Amino acid sequence: MMVMFQSDRDRVLTEIIKLNNLKDENETLLKGQKLYLPKTFKEEKFVVDEDTSKGFKTYKNKQIKLNKKELALNKELRGKNSVLLAFETTPISLANAISDNYKPLDMVVLRNGKKVEFKNLIPDSNGVFGIRTTYKQFDTKVNSPKDAISATNKYIIDNTRLMLSGLCQLITGKISMNDMHGIVAITKIGGDIIEKKGFMDGLLLTSLISINLAIFNILPIPALDGGQLFFLILEKITRRKFDESVMEKVNSVFFYALLALMIFIVFNDISAIITKKF
Repeated sequence: MMVMFQSDRDRVLTEIIKLNNLKDENETLLKGQKLYLPKTFKEEKFVVDEDTSKGFKTYKNKQIKLNKKELALNKELRGKNSVLLAFETTPISLANAISDNYKPLDMVVLRNGKKVEFKNLIPDSNGVFGIRTTYKQFDTKVNSPKDAISATNKYIIDNTRLMLSGLCQLITGKISMNDMHGIVAITKIGGDIIEKKGFMDGLLLTSLISINLAIFNILPIPALDGGQLFFLILEKITRRKFDESVMEKVNSVFFYALLALMIFIVFNDISAIITKKF
């Protein structure tokens, strides 16, 4: 393994400084210097909540990656209570190396229609524990028109929530503008889906595009239907009608802004296709 949580590292760093009467985390530790080491422990469990696993919010990676020297230290220090340093280092690098222990995982597996729980799974040094990640799409079976309507509503609600979440993350900067894609990318992906999975999956993509367009069109942005609705609501609240010439100027400004955005997105699409991003 090559990463650990910062909270694990900070705990070990405190113990190293205390055991060896060191000044601070950046003190130089010399080659050949003897150091006492804290006991090894299992790291915090890697936990992803349901919203993150479904894509409603971005996973924040709070783990620290080891550099080459820390990886070498990790192999040298494993299972020891003390060590004579083979090369110069610092307490914080030492803490990084020691903190990279095994990371237990709990997993629920669907086996023959039954849920089977596995506790405290321990991966090997490469982070592998005998399971290969694959992708499989599961279709929802319906036995009546009522079930079909219920499943459709759930599908629409889940994907609307996912799209709104993505929009919020885009506005707040959690998702880069470079990850925005449009008609060129949709055409490419749609063609690939129909070719590999068939017409029905392509039809499903069409429904997602329709939901996306509906959400975008209802946003309170002038030049969109949502903007017109927003102004109508304002007029109703304020009981005064806005000057039509002002409205036309505002709509024109936002229209050109949307046009610029569309051009930017097309360039994003073309760049993604050229670099084989998808």
